[in-house]
Amino acid sequence: MYFRYQRTGDDQPLRRVLYHNTMDILSLAMLAVRMHCIVSAPGAGHVRHPEDFFALGRMYDRAGMTDNAVSCFEEASHAEYAPHVQSRALERLGALHKRSGDWRSAVRAWIRLSKHGGDGALVALVELAKYYEHVERDIGSALARVREAMLLHELREVGRQGVTVYDLEHRLRRLLMRNSRLTVTERAGRALPKRSEKQWDQFER
Repeated sequence: MYFRYQRTGDDQPLRRVLYHNTMDILSLAMLAVRMHCIVSAPGAGHVRHPEDFFALGRMYDRAGMTDNAVSCFEEASHAEYAPHVQSRALERLGALHKRSGDWRSAVRAWIRLSKHGGDGALVALVELAKYYEHVERDIGSALARVREAMLLHELREVGRQGVTVYDLEHRLRRLLMRNSRLTVTERAGRALPKRSEKQWDQFER
């Protein structure tokens, strides 16, 4: 095209190319402004779809901006018409709150997730079992969550990767053993100090 212009002096084809390139540059500039508005203030009405809130939450989480990540995952977790996004957002919320030591919020997210069924519910039930065993030191509630997870796993036939029948059976055996060793005082819940998250992680390993 350029050589044709050199031969004929007709610049009309080049004008069309230059116009197209100009529009590309302007579009990229407008897109950059739009992205800045979304990232700097996701709750200002620039984002509407739960998938977008979830993606923003992941971005904020990777950047270490936990509060923003929580806000975005909270928005995505209320997407009733997108249950797959809702489950993933609740799982992320539970993990974030657990990491920050906000157990009340973590438990709230796990309980909501456990009612969804499917893979996310298995994760939630196992996390709740860990919480009741290691934080609340409530062996009875931990046993109930493990049994519920085993039933769900059996009904689904195939469990989520990382939550296997072996894991659940191992946890159940350990809880039953601990439950059988509880003293009368421990059963009354008066002599069981709660573990910190660090102690919990060490115990789980």
